[in-house]
Amino acid sequence: FEKDYPNLRTFKLEQNYPNPFNPETIIRFHIPGYLRMLEFSVFDNLGQCIFNKSYYNVISGIYEINYDASMLSSGIYYYSLSGEGFRETKKMILLK
Repeated sequence: FEKDYPNLRTFKLEQNYPNPFNPETIIRFHIPGYLRMLEFSVFDNLGQCIFNKSYYNVISGIYEINYDASMLSSGIYYYSLSGEGFRETKKMILLK
């Protein structure tokens, strides 16, 4: 299993795809071990949190979030994933 997914040894937040997107995008991330809590957030260009979701008792694996931005206007947004001891943020572009 590790041979097929070597990145499972470390936490990794991948770039969303497609990017730019309209109105949905997929965000993939790798979790190397058990986490009591994982938080996914989306921020606008001013840094205001516009979406937040917490996940509990997350086991090691590769996960995907299908994010629907149909209620948002075109622009640059940031998505962040944080858990016990890590946080990573990436930029995504919504074009309508």
